[in-house]
Amino acid sequence: MNTLSEYDLKQIRLIQQTISLFESHKLDLFDLVNGLRGLLCILESVDVSWKEDFRAKINCLEMIHDSIEDGSISTWRGGFEEDLHKSVAKLKRMTNSLLDEYLRISDPNILEIAIEVNSDWIICPKCNDAWESNSTDAMVVCPKCERAFHNPRVMLREKITQKSICLEDYGINDLAWSKEDAKSLINSIMKDKIGILGGDVYKLTSNRLDPLCDNWSCEPMDTESEEEYYFRSKSESLRYIENYSVQPGERIIFSITFTEKLI
Repeated sequence: MNTLSEYDLKQIRLIQQTISLFESHKLDLFDLVNGLRGLLCILESVDVSWKEDFRAKINCLEMIHDSIEDGSISTWRGGFEEDLHKSVAKLKRMTNSLLDEYLRISDPNILEIAIEVNSDWIICPKCNDAWESNSTDAMVVCPKCERAFHNPRVMLREKITQKSICLEDYGINDLAWSKEDAKSLINSIMKDKIGILGGDVYKLTSNRLDPLCDNWSCEPMDTESEEEYYFRSKSESLRYIENYSVQPGERIIFSITFTEKLI
């Protein structure tokens, strides 16, 4: 698993910013080469092979710079502008891929979770900066303090899907839960920013899924806030499931439609 220390994460973000400044013509080639080499040298937890490949691309940029400075660029085999562009693009791809790979997987060394404001905004628990994000990665990075945190939406999705039963084998693109798991799930997400629109009831046997034509729904009311609706919808869903009669030996499952799409 690719992990980055908090220190290295900041340096990777600085590498991204340095390349961006060069691409926007706010940094010359000399400063790009020196800046990237300096940042590369102080990386602590990045794989050695990645750093060697990155250094090779910096060396190519340095050769182009030196050839421009001493006037020998006219003898450069092929077009040096194309080689310059390719090297910068490769450095950018390598940096973005390294960061993307890190963010995709939950980092066990990070304990804090970003705070979800709503479906569009997240707050940093360290510096209180808010930013717009619809990321589905396991980790998110605060654009102000450059710290990484667990993505609250992914944490919630993992909590919801943990004990779910996938209904794809029965031709339904949905998830369902046993009565006890459904009750436990709803109790565990009472304080989370998600509501329940309703659900359906099925009877599951060894090789078939039978809809029981039983269902419930909970629509938001104009007089309530989003938070009030979330709480009410979960309370009503919990009450419906608790009161649903299940006979001994029956395998009754409940599909639940949340206000956020999970699959």
